[in-house]
Amino acid sequence: MKNAIIEELVGTWEVMAETEDDSTPSRRATLRQCADTLRMALSIPDVREKEMEELLRSACAIADRKGADTAWDRLGNSIRKLGLNGVTARTYRDLDTIAKREGK
Repeated sequence: MKNAIIEELVGTWEVMAETEDDSTPSRRATLRQCADTLRMALSIPDVREKEMEELLRSACAIADRKGADTAWDRLGNSIRKLGLNGVTARTYRDLDTIAKREGK
């Protein structure tokens, strides 16, 4: 999604650089430079996305072997290292239900 938005912006700037007849040459050059810069940014791999992709690949392998021979602590630590945790929307709902029962 992020890449699609950036690609759309790059395309818009390139069209503007080519079609704005009333623009100054320096504005058109700036638009081209900005488009080139964003295009270069697209070619740089997002490290966090790559790490998450590797974790998902590991999760698929774990699911295929039904969790057998999995170093769960190590996997959990790798996930937490990326800033993720095990709290999900369902967990929040369950915690809210418990808190209401306890009058909190």
